[in-house]
Amino acid sequence: MKAKILMAIILTFTFYCGMAQNEKQSQDKYLIVLDIQQHFTEGIIPNNEAAQLISTINSIIATWDKSKIIYVKSVLTTLNISAKGFKIDTLPQLEFDKRLNVVNNNIVLKNKANAFKSTELTNLLKQNQVKDIVVVGLMAEHCVYQTLIGGKKLGYHMHVIPEAVAGKTTDSKMKIMSKLAKKGINTIHLPAR
Repeated sequence: MKAKILMAIILTFTFYCGMAQNEKQSQDKYLIVLDIQQHFTEGIIPNNEAAQLISTINSIIATWDKSKIIYVKSVLTTLNISAKGFKIDTLPQLEFDKRLNVVNNNIVLKNKANAFKSTELTNLLKQNQVKDIVVVGLMAEHCVYQTLIGGKKLGYHMHVIPEAVAGKTTDSKMKIMSKLAKKGINTIHLPAR
């Protein structure tokens, strides 16, 4: 019985020390929350996975400096072809998932997989002299990967939290995480809950 109580105390202490260390590390870094929009969380990943992902992201948001969180929304476009020619139309804006904790107005729109193609984002980062960026969100194989690589190419120190990223499958997500690590993207793991 004493061993179980001691183990529980040690695990609790380790968890809180890990959270404190992550909080200290996050103070210098900006957090990009990528594509947590209702359209994607309801249509691309299963509901239970979406709920777990958003819960994990919300727990990260709760420990982060609120001024250093940037929410990135995808804007979808469509190509209309008519007798008058070609026209690109923007579809109505996709809303954030209602479960996502939005704590500020640092909201950037993107229309490419790589969020760094948005001048709105790059201007915000330059204005704040950002060097270190952590990315969480959707989807590992597409926008998360492209954004992390895009940021790295621009000279930012890029980080990813695998527990706060969704993938098509667990296997494909792990392959992308491995590929990112080989390309110099830092991995930050959350302490076990």
